[in-house]
Amino acid sequence: LRIGFFGDSFTFGDEAPANQNFPNFFEVLARQNGYDIEIINFGRGWSGTTQSFYLWDKVKELYNLDASVFGPSGWFIDRNLSFNHT
Repeated sequence: LRIGFFGDSFTFGDEAPANQNFPNFFEVLARQNGYDIEIINFGRGWSGTTQSFYLWDKVKELYNLDASVFGPSGWFIDRNLSFNHT
């Protein structure tokens, strides 16, 4: 099972030690419970829901994803109305 995680810096794991982002914790927990799972973290800092959707649309078939997770945050109006929100 291959799952792609999409979102902003919370998904990517900015300001967190390596391998301590929530997609990684999800993968570890799933494996501990006997699931054969692969997580691909597509999170990017300063990314909004719109950018995450565009990225998902481009890579979902390329990476043959079985499922996708968006979030946990990312809905910030400035990020979704402009690609230059800084």
